[in-house]
Amino acid sequence: MMIKAKAVRVIPGILACFAIVLAIAFSKSLAQGCLYGIQICLNSLIPSLFFFMALSSFLMQSGIGDKMFYPLCYPLSKMFRIEKKFVPIFCFSLLGGYPIGPKLIADAISKKEMSPKTGARMLAFCVNCGPAFLISAVSVPIFHNYRIGMIVYLSQILSAFCIGCLLGRKKTESPFSKVLTQNQQYAHLSFSNEFVIAVQTSVKSMALICAFVVAFTGISQVLKDTGMIHAISSLLQYVMTEESANCLVFGLLEVTSGCARLSGSPSMPLFILFTGFGGICVHIQTKAILNKAAVKMNLFYLLRPIYILFSYIFSMFFIRLCGGETAVFQAQDQIIRKNYTASPVSSVLLIILSITLLLSNQKSDTIETNQS
Repeated sequence: MMIKAKAVRVIPGILACFAIVLAIAFSKSLAQGCLYGIQICLNSLIPSLFFFMALSSFLMQSGIGDKMFYPLCYPLSKMFRIEKKFVPIFCFSLLGGYPIGPKLIADAISKKEMSPKTGARMLAFCVNCGPAFLISAVSVPIFHNYRIGMIVYLSQILSAFCIGCLLGRKKTESPFSKVLTQNQQYAHLSFSNEFVIAVQTSVKSMALICAFVVAFTGISQVLKDTGMIHAISSLLQYVMTEESANCLVFGLLEVTSGCARLSGSPSMPLFILFTGFGGICVHIQTKAILNKAAVKMNLFYLLRPIYILFSYIFSMFFIRLCGGETAVFQAQDQIIRKNYTASPVSSVLLIILSITLLLSNQKSDTIETNQS
């Protein structure tokens, strides 16, 4: 037992020293990888995720989200065995992408509206790839074809729905919010304050996501230059080509890097695997976002292979309806690639609105201070 305890303390230190040596020896590779990660964040992640992350958080906190998805609240709450007010979390996770669902779950738990057990159950079907990332940031720029993204996105919607229904068959605990006293309930703030808080929390979450992406792309580049990825790929050459094996390793580490390497040899199974699994980078992001919420991810890991299998089955079905894989992967020249998903006018208006809300929030704080 003593030897085991010492090993637990010593091994992390040895690995840390080894990582430092690699970072120094391959500093150029690390810098190149980090630069590539920054480009991914600036050109893909932030344009496709940040605004929707802030908007979804604002709509949930203000209660507008409940009204938006009111027709879906009753049937989905019965199928998933969750409260009606949690249905918008599922809907926003389908529209916003990977981190939206975990972030909204963490927000609900921090407000004592949801129990960690319910959060762990919802996590299994609320980590999904959003259309902005799947179609605008991956499918069109890489494959020059929007059909692929549409098919996989629709398949993931159905997969998440199936997972939610499977978990809904099991009787769950009483809703957390029903046992709260009136004093424990969070009072709704004004819309301006709610929006400011939503933007502030989204900035923190977005910074966390980008930090992990930059770190993983840097690590991936070092692993590539040290020959470790080639060694792993060599073990997989018995079942796939070397190029596909390299894509598989990169895609399991970070979804965007893996999808980018599919442009040379498109593979629908790998594309479904990468976007359905999300990559280790997304899983660590999810864990970090849910850190204070005490949500266990065991059920998420257990059901993720089933989620990917459902996505593959539904995707193959839709591909057959569209005329086969060759027709689906056929490039469409009329698609014009755009690096950003928002126009300059809307961006300027959003900045002006944010500044106005920040100033109004600062003014209200000053008034409250003077009154006290």
